[in-house]
Amino acid sequence: VTTFMDAQLASSKRYPEDKILTKTMINNYAKNDLLPPPLKKKYSKEHLLVLVFIYYFKSILSITDIITASSISEGLGLNIIESMAAGVPVVAYDNRGHREIIKDQENGVLVPMNDEASMAKAVVTIHNNESLKEMYTKQAQKDIQKYNVENVLDELRHIYKTII
Repeated sequence: VTTFMDAQLASSKRYPEDKILTKTMINNYAKNDLLPPPLKKKYSKEHLLVLVFIYYFKSILSITDIITASSISEGLGLNIIESMAAGVPVVAYDNRGHREIIKDQENGVLVPMNDEASMAKAVVTIHNNESLKEMYTKQAQKDIQKYNVENVLDELRHIYKTII
């Protein structure tokens, strides 16, 4: 199965070193009920179809290398926090909500409102500079710790105690 999938899907690899399918992947898919177990150690056309679907679905989900946030007004941008937690750098319009989370040129990039050219330039700069991307993502993952569940609950407890 792995040999067949490699031969059939080799041209759709995003990067040459990407693995299309391994025995471990197949076992994990079966354990998690994404793939029915083979019948007498043989895979059917339906198995192959499911594996192809999983392969393409995974490549679509992992295609995000840089997130852009172009909203004009934002409260607390959970999409930005989630992206930072996932290790994805962020380029966003400079608005109040984004400034709460992004420290420009430290854990992401803020660009002037409605300036698509600046946003595009920032995306290209990050895309072409792996060390910059790594710096932003490492700092972002540190900075967003204040939004983790334990910290938010502690803050809410403190607020409620001062009110009660």
